[in-house]
Amino acid sequence: MLILVAIPSVSAFTAELTSPSDINNVYNGDTVTVRITGLAATNTFQLNMTSSNLYTNGGMFSITSYAMPFSMTPASTLLLADNLDVANGLTLHVQGSTATVLDLSDMAAPYEIVATNDVMKQTYQNISIIGYPVTPTQAVTVDFSERGTVADAGINPSDLTFTVNNINSGLLTIKVKDGASTVLDKTLTFRGTRPNPAPINGGDSTSGGSVSGSKSAAVVAAAPVVAQAVPGMVTQPLLTTTTGQTLEPYNIATTAVAPVAASVSIPQGTKSLTSASTPISSVSVTPLTATEVAAVTAGTAPAAGVFAIEGAAIECSPAGATFNQPVTVSFTLTEAQYATALAKAGGVPANIVIQYFNPTTQAWQGITMNAPSGRTISGTTTHFTVFQVFGVGSGAVSPVSTSAQTYGSLIQETTPATANVPGAQATPVAPKASPTTTPKSPFVPSIAVIAIVGLVGYFIVSRKQ
Repeated sequence: MLILVAIPSVSAFTAELTSPSDINNVYNGDTVTVRITGLAATNTFQLNMTSSNLYTNGGMFSITSYAMPFSMTPASTLLLADNLDVANGLTLHVQGSTATVLDLSDMAAPYEIVATNDVMKQTYQNISIIGYPVTPTQAVTVDFSERGTVADAGINPSDLTFTVNNINSGLLTIKVKDGASTVLDKTLTFRGTRPNPAPINGGDSTSGGSVSGSKSAAVVAAAPVVAQAVPGMVTQPLLTTTTGQTLEPYNIATTAVAPVAASVSIPQGTKSLTSASTPISSVSVTPLTATEVAAVTAGTAPAAGVFAIEGAAIECSPAGATFNQPVTVSFTLTEAQYATALAKAGGVPANIVIQYFNPTTQAWQGITMNAPSGRTISGTTTHFTVFQVFGVGSGAVSPVSTSAQTYGSLIQETTPATANVPGAQATPVAPKASPTTTPKSPFVPSIAVIAIVGLVGYFIVSRKQ
């Protein structure tokens, strides 16, 4: 007698989330690792990333240090979002090791980015998904899908990894499918910035090798391109999208031989354009002597009672460059410079300020000042020109302004507003980008806010160069 036994279908491969070890406490800079075992050519692989309540840290979420262990041909990617600022839409940028792999944008609701490209084995890509919510306190709702037929399975097992950045709170569900079968279903709970640095152990710390990682506190400061002729001058190339958003935070500081320690800090996601409205390729910070300041400003003097501090001046270029969110200009004075400044400021640290030269009005104007910190004086600006430290004496005809100042007829200094984010500290309102349009297609219900799944990039990141 013939006995037929039903044999249950078995998935061709398995997937396991091996880090972080505590999925209920995931912090900015943590590395996410999905271990794939038993994958073979012709398998159908699909990754889904979904969330309805991610709250971003500063409006831009990114995935970095992406490692893709296998290739897929053909493959497709879908990213959806809704309730975005109509003027700025959604941008997905994937940077390869030597060139841009993908740069897509969508400016019309429902926001949707669709791509069909083969997925190749690649490592250490930079991915940025940029969008801005209509209301700053809205949650980020995301739906991302990457699917395809495996062409080269790579080693067995293999790890698919990426680093999470700029999420204050919320949940992110990761699913891996083998055709119609779900082989992984895990939900991560984000907690913002880790309260105390964790030891480097198995990817639960910030040791993922991320380009920007949890660098909401620490900025990237790459070496200058070449040695500069002016003592202390520094030139920093910028990595940006085609529409000008910086893909990393930057701190461009003068070198040790400069007469004053000065720097310019540009946040990640800042739209940085030249006076001709093209993306900035590099930024230079040049120390200026009193004679050089006089030459650049045609000898324009500050208001009566406002005293320039010798040697505490820089020129930031390209001249006339503009930024869609404030960048920080800082000076750390020497003890002698600070003593002179304090004397001229009547002994009041808050009367030591930074002014900029407005080439349109041919006058010195104040920038929005931060609270003084010892000998470090800093403030924010949205444009590049000449900046100088001044002391405001008691006999000043008009006090140096720390409120909004107009730069020509185009730029106005602004103080960033803050938004209360559930389960997190207030964060600055996000800057706005200006992407271009792309094709659309229905996929999942509405997605609020800024479509931001770094993972989006992480698979997309593996696109053919």
